[in-house]
Amino acid sequence: MMQPNAILCGDSQAVLRTLPDNYFSCCITSPPYWDTRYSGFADRLGYEEDYRDYIRNLVQVFREVRRTLTPAGTLWLVIGDTYAGDDPRWWGMCEGEPEKELKHPRPLPEGFKHKDLMGIPWRLAMSLQIDGWYLRSDIIWSVSNTCPEPVRDRPSRGHDYVFLFAKSEQYAYHEYCGEAAARTTVWEIPNVYNPSFNYAVFPEPLVARCMQAGSLENDIVLDPFFGSGTVGIVARRLKRQYVGIELNPDYAALAARRIREATQAEKQAKDTVPDP
Repeated sequence: MMQPNAILCGDSQAVLRTLPDNYFSCCITSPPYWDTRYSGFADRLGYEEDYRDYIRNLVQVFREVRRTLTPAGTLWLVIGDTYAGDDPRWWGMCEGEPEKELKHPRPLPEGFKHKDLMGIPWRLAMSLQIDGWYLRSDIIWSVSNTCPEPVRDRPSRGHDYVFLFAKSEQYAYHEYCGEAAARTTVWEIPNVYNPSFNYAVFPEPLVARCMQAGSLENDIVLDPFFGSGTVGIVARRLKRQYVGIELNPDYAALAARRIREATQAEKQAKDTVPDP
C-alpha cells in the first residue's frame, strides 16, 4: 500500500509506473522549462536538443499521472515559454555576467526563425489534449516581481501559464473553497527566490489556489517534479496529504527539511496563540 506524505527519489516516469491507479485527487506541478538554461547536454528533461522530444517526454510522464488520478482528478500544470535562437550571451546578462559565452551554442530549432516565440506551453497543452486529457482552462500567472528581460525589441515577459486539465468529463472543481481572486483566469502572484536553489521556488499562494480548487481535506496530492517541496508544505498546512517525486537527492533532502521546518513553525505558532 502506498504511504502518503512521502518523497520518492528517482526519475518521475519510472517512479510513477510503480504507483497505484486511481489514487491521487489532483496533481500540481511545474516541470523543468525547456531550454531556459542551455547546457549542451541532452540527458535531462528540459535539456533535450529538440523541443519535440521534450514535449513527447512530458506527454509520457503525464500519461502515467492520468492513470494514477482518481476519475474526478485534475492536473494543474505550470509552464513557461522560450524564444528560438536567443544569443548565448542572453542568459549571461540575466545572471550578471555579460561576457559569459556558452561552450555549446544551441542550434536554431527546426521550423522556427531566429527570435520566434516558440509557444512551448500551448504545444504541450495541445499534445496532452490529443493524448486524452480534457483541457479546461488556461490561467495567466502574472509575476509581479519578475526581473525585466534585457531586450529592447519586444515587451519584457512577466507571466507564465497554469493549465487546468481533467482526467474525465466530470471532475472535481471546488469553486468556492479558495479566495475570490482564484475564480478568474489572471492570477497576480509574486515569485519566490530561495538562495538554496538556482531557480525560483513555487510560490505558496499559487499552489494553494490550485490545491483548494482541486482537492478537499485529507485528499492526496501528487507532484512528480517536487523540487523544493512547496506542494508538500502547502498540503500539510491545508490538511491534505502529498506524494512528491524528485530526481535530485539533494533537492529531495532539502524539500524534506523545508516541510519539516514549516510544519514545526506552524505548530509552534498555534501553541503560542492565547486561549480566548
